[in-house]
Amino acid sequence: MVQLWYKELLKAQSDKKLALLYLSNDVLQTSRKKGTEFHDAFLPVLPDSIKTIIRFVKELLIRDNPLVSYDVTRVLNVWQERGVFSDKSVQNFKTKAGLLLPIDNIKDCQNKLNNTFIKLNQNVQNSRVLTMADELHKSTNSSSAKKLGTSELDTIRSARSHLSDEEALRLELIRDLSVILGIQKSKLEACKKKGKEFDQLLSQDKVFDSAKKRKLLD
Repeated sequence: MVQLWYKELLKAQSDKKLALLYLSNDVLQTSRKKGTEFHDAFLPVLPDSIKTIIRFVKELLIRDNPLVSYDVTRVLNVWQERGVFSDKSVQNFKTKAGLLLPIDNIKDCQNKLNNTFIKLNQNVQNSRVLTMADELHKSTNSSSAKKLGTSELDTIRSARSHLSDEEALRLELIRDLSVILGIQKSKLEACKKKGKEFDQLLSQDKVFDSAKKRKLLD
């Protein structure tokens, strides 16, 4: 079954690969109480599977699903929190998929984003070549359009290179934000879980105090 799942994963279109990850999650969660058969079968193929999912779905990162890294990270965090896989195994999955960033606290997050924003702003401020290329583009669409000369073609090439740099920076920013969001969402869920545990302890303590008072009154 696992080998069939893996073959389908490799053949599937980008938007189906994430669905197949969710399917593996359902199988692993459901079968966990029945034994380790599926766990042991999935373990060898999951690192490369997750890497494959990330590689192909990154096309959606810009167009349709800017939070795909978070979606995958969330599944991995669930596996870690519920003991489906060990911390070491989940870290291995994340490393293979390129989901680990050195941003585990607020200061690191700010520094990482600030560096990307600085690069992006520098790129935008140095965008005079884009204005020149836009003017050339407009002139080629006019009724009096003429063939572009060598210097004009160089301007267009320079503008295209400039746009490629900006596109790469914005993609990096989106990826960083999606992973940061995943980290913070995971921490939020951990806070809520810990809060419920503390609330339960406080509730038990209140019951104990009430029982103790009743015993004293009796």
